[in-house]
Amino acid sequence: MRVAISPNSTHALLGHGVVDALNQLPVEGRVGSGLPVVIPPVALEPASHVLYEADRHTYGRVWEFVVEDPAAGSPHPEAGSDGIEYRVRVDNREFQVTLARLQYLLTTSRSAGLGAWIRI
Repeated sequence: MRVAISPNSTHALLGHGVVDALNQLPVEGRVGSGLPVVIPPVALEPASHVLYEADRHTYGRVWEFVVEDPAAGSPHPEAGSDGIEYRVRVDNREFQVTLARLQYLLTTSRSAGLGAWIRI
């Protein structure tokens, strides 16, 4: 099974701290590096809990995350410094669907005794 992670969901995973939480688990690699990271069978259940926790924060709220803050310096120097703070507003429904698909992937991998991998 493959789960496509949209830019919307990628920003939500980063902004909600899901990527940081996954990196606290015994995964093989660094989630968010752009490279494939293996989630071994022993880490699948805790990873599922991270996703369930993220899903709890999506209902009834609007989330925006700063992607470029002129006060902090641009993480993308090529973008220029126009003094404007750029934000991403998350489409919660799309993010919820992505979380559900990722949860299904992890739980089916776990029940089959397999690991999974993720690339963000």
